[in-house]
Amino acid sequence: MGDTTVRQPRQRITRADGSVAVQTKRPRADVLWYPRHRWATVLVRRTHDVELARELAEARWAEIGETAPLVHHRIGWWATYASSEPAPTDAAEDQHGRVVRWTRDDREHAAGPGVEFRP
Repeated sequence: MGDTTVRQPRQRITRADGSVAVQTKRPRADVLWYPRHRWATVLVRRTHDVELARELAEARWAEIGETAPLVHHRIGWWATYASSEPAPTDAAEDQHGRVVRWTRDDREHAAGPGVEFRP
């Protein structure tokens, strides 16, 4: 009897400065709420693989009962803050009440890579 565990390869993501980030956990899809705009998006964290992210985002979108298709995506790095008051351009995470902010700068407070999908 051998080991039947399927190992998932670790995704490597090259940052803007040329350094490589290695994702050790599987991607996950979170719902982000933008209170100022009154709409929701899905952020697939820990990946820049758009095809994989789209599959996870569509499954999460269907799970929460939204019928609008997810058409637009934004690839980048996200920073997460422990705050209950998002700035006008920030989003509120659905599960933990944290504030999530997209950033182009992957070195400053970036929590990790992700693909955000909007309806």
